[in-house]
Amino acid sequence: VLLAIDKPRESAGQIYHVADEVTPTDAERALALAAAMDADVRLVNYPREAGLPGYFWAVGRNLEAIYGDGPPPTHHKLLDSSKIRDQLGYTDKVPYEEAVRRTARWYVENPLERGGDEEARIGDPFDYAAEDMFEKALDNLVVRAGEVPFAGVTLRHSYDHPKKPVASGGTDEGRSES
Repeated sequence: VLLAIDKPRESAGQIYHVADEVTPTDAERALALAAAMDADVRLVNYPREAGLPGYFWAVGRNLEAIYGDGPPPTHHKLLDSSKIRDQLGYTDKVPYEEAVRRTARWYVENPLERGGDEEARIGDPFDYAAEDMFEKALDNLVVRAGEVPFAGVTLRHSYDHPKKPVASGGTDEGRSES
């Protein structure tokens, strides 16, 4: 906002998207925070319909998730912030990697009150025993789903691969089926 005020001619009548220069995925952000805290974490993937314990991450971040029931949407929205960078010279004041380190250090040095208002706003129940049970249930689901027989399914590459070089204007002779 201050850049637009400082450069009234350039910003007059303009609409700008403001976004961080680095836009990591939630998984990349979680892994970066864990690394900054020297924590050993493993991410678990699950279908969004089975994600009830993880719904908390979308509350407050996605308007579609705040007012709806069920899992948050999984589509992504990236804003092109090149216009504000080009016209007004916007840059992140702190590079992403340093911001992650600072944030992690701050939370380690200033932990949230267990069960307090700020922790409740995060929405994570920190129920690690339940998370372990959930992960085992997902592992069992994957094993059971893998045992379902599908008749007539043959995996084959979508393109034939030549067994030998084909001359320009040549035929399919010498191509394999796999």
